[in-house]
Amino acid sequence: MSFDISVPKGWQLVKLSDLGEVNRGKSKHRPRDADFLYGGKYPFIQTGDVKASNGRINSFNQTYSNEGLKQSRFWPVDTMCITIAANIAETGVLQFSACFPDSVIGFIADKTKCDVYFIEYMFRLLKAKIKAQANGSVQDNINLQTLERIHFPIPDLVTQKKIAQALGVLDDKIVQNNQMNQTLEQMAQALFKSWFVDFEPVKAKIAVLEAGGSQEDATLAAMTAISGKDADALAVFQREHPEQYAELKATAARFPSAMQESELGDIPEGWHVSDLSEVASLNTESWSKKNAPESVSYVDLANTKWGVINSIETYQFSDAPSRARRILKPHDTIVGTVRPGNGSYSYINKTGLTGSTGFAVLTPKARVFSEYIYLCVTSIESIERLAHLADGGAYPAVNADVVLSTQCVLPVERDIREAVLKVFSSRTDMFFSYRANVLSQNEMLSNILDTLLPKLLSGEITLPEAEQAVSEAENV
Repeated sequence: MSFDISVPKGWQLVKLSDLGEVNRGKSKHRPRDADFLYGGKYPFIQTGDVKASNGRINSFNQTYSNEGLKQSRFWPVDTMCITIAANIAETGVLQFSACFPDSVIGFIADKTKCDVYFIEYMFRLLKAKIKAQANGSVQDNINLQTLERIHFPIPDLVTQKKIAQALGVLDDKIVQNNQMNQTLEQMAQALFKSWFVDFEPVKAKIAVLEAGGSQEDATLAAMTAISGKDADALAVFQREHPEQYAELKATAARFPSAMQESELGDIPEGWHVSDLSEVASLNTESWSKKNAPESVSYVDLANTKWGVINSIETYQFSDAPSRARRILKPHDTIVGTVRPGNGSYSYINKTGLTGSTGFAVLTPKARVFSEYIYLCVTSIESIERLAHLADGGAYPAVNADVVLSTQCVLPVERDIREAVLKVFSSRTDMFFSYRANVLSQNEMLSNILDTLLPKLLSGEITLPEAEQAVSEAENV
């Protein structure tokens, strides 16, 4: 079976098995979710990880133990993974050795015959056509025999490598951007932890007062804790940015100078243990056949990982998955309720998106609460709590109300609470704004890649033309 794509002059039609080993992953033990199989040092890749990889599998959400490894197989670096169930015909190349289940096929390239990254690009091009071959009474799927029937064109090895290298520049940039996003996420989480978990501005004040310092000295210490600037740097900051310095000082003054006992241990005096319902509400607004737009830009759980929406799929509403219903708004936080430990969460920074009904959608009661909500509910501790509370066998889940009930510590007095969160929002908004810019750039790069891929692999454009387009995209 060869698909209706052009075969450039000098290229030959081949099957995947002509180019290396093709075999299904292994997960022999039943039940698959037995606890003793997991928690070790061996990365375990699932279909959702492949779908979210953008062609290069750089991360994982689960690991196998020694017992898990015994009933599986440890595939080498540069194995191409092909999903054959759930998320069909998604592909990604392992950047580390890993195990995966029998819902994923592994391809180990013969390096004398092909470049695995070229083959992965070819399979991206063929994805829609391969998915059309899916069959199954309960759940669509493909199998080894499906892949064995597929013939596709490839050039000589040198040309394969050049094409893969040219297209890989775009993928490399996307990977770099995602790494930058992770760094920004960590910086924002560190600030949240400093203010609202470790209460460092409060503790800084207490330490100065206990040492015999004045209230003014205590406020200065809190300013240092909040800004990360020492006394000398603060003096310069005061001269160069007097208005911002005044705002910083006012914020520091709003943090108390004492702690009090609570069910969570010591917390700032005048604060209380609460939950996110104090600052957020659940958005359950959904599209129906009566009010739906003609098309929807759909955000799925599988495409949302660790704060990043890796891809957005556009459907005519009549053709969209039945779960593509939840209306998302800028500044909402979405958290997957199915297998919440898998990190299916993100912050919404653009209009016109529709999310899966599998998300709990937290809408801030005021704009200044939005960054706080996101960072609170997506902290490591919060995600671990949701994973622990999830139940339901093969698809453990929590109710959206459980997500909203995430504990937090906030000032009791409304004016102080809003003032502190307003400054926190302004401090963290720079991270979120930069992230939004990076994600927009990734979307542009992905679109360019999607445009170049069929033209280059069908011979419609030459390699030098593709390289020129990639060079221009890099400079945007």
